[in-house]
Amino acid sequence: MKYRVNELTWGFKTNKNGFNGESFLVIDNASGSVIISKNENEKYNPASIAKLFVIDYILTMADKGTIIEGEKDALKLVKKGSSKADLNPDKYTLENLIAAMLVPSGNDAAYVVANHFGNLIYPNAQNIKDRIKYFMNGLGEHLKTEGYDDTVLYDPSGYDYDAKTSVKDIESVTNKLLKHEWIRNIVKQATYTTTLPNGKTVSWKNTNDFLNDKSKVYNPKVEGMKTGSLGDVFNLVVLYNDGDREFLICSLGSHSNKGRYEDVSFIIKTIDQLRNCVSSNTQKSIQ
Repeated sequence: MKYRVNELTWGFKTNKNGFNGESFLVIDNASGSVIISKNENEKYNPASIAKLFVIDYILTMADKGTIIEGEKDALKLVKKGSSKADLNPDKYTLENLIAAMLVPSGNDAAYVVANHFGNLIYPNAQNIKDRIKYFMNGLGEHLKTEGYDDTVLYDPSGYDYDAKTSVKDIESVTNKLLKHEWIRNIVKQATYTTTLPNGKTVSWKNTNDFLNDKSKVYNPKVEGMKTGSLGDVFNLVVLYNDGDREFLICSLGSHSNKGRYEDVSFIIKTIDQLRNCVSSNTQKSIQ
């Protein structure tokens, strides 16, 4: 059964002014059915959620063991105030860089992969600006091919005020990426440690507060997936497993960090209560 957001407020305590976010989509991954939605077809700024589409694209061109140079010119593209993985001009595997994009939401990692694959797409590019441009052109074609019709991106890191996407497209790309068990393993960890090709180890703290056992919103049933914020836009994609079923919660357009976690926490609580009601009613019918 599908529930509209305004139906979910019945019998439950909600925020004073209703939901903080502009758009939601909750999928029961066992059945693929939509159980909660709000403005699922509306377009909003993805912020760092854009990295999911970038990852989807680069995995069509290389496997996770591909070695990539963290070129200085790419690292210099990171804008002030951006989230970073604090990469150095070292060599990385593609898996290292994807983890750097997912866990600390490293904009530096996004520019490194865009520079690398932009050069593969157009080896005659004269400078990094051209390599990034050709990468984004290729990404744009990929979005069309894959049917992400609501998504338009202009910067691989998500630091882009003109970008647009929908929770519908986010659900599609997220569940596609979650088919990779190694990506699931990356996003579910509060702190992710990986080994670089030179033998060094690096650790990154996950930006998802649901995974932080010191956080007020910590939830051991949350298994990832990605945060995104830019200016006064705060987005959140959460993979929630209640032990029997897996739910993907996509939230766009909250206007504070606290607000996005309040909304998703409320949705998780609602899922639990709805599931308990169904279970209770089933038991009564059997009796």
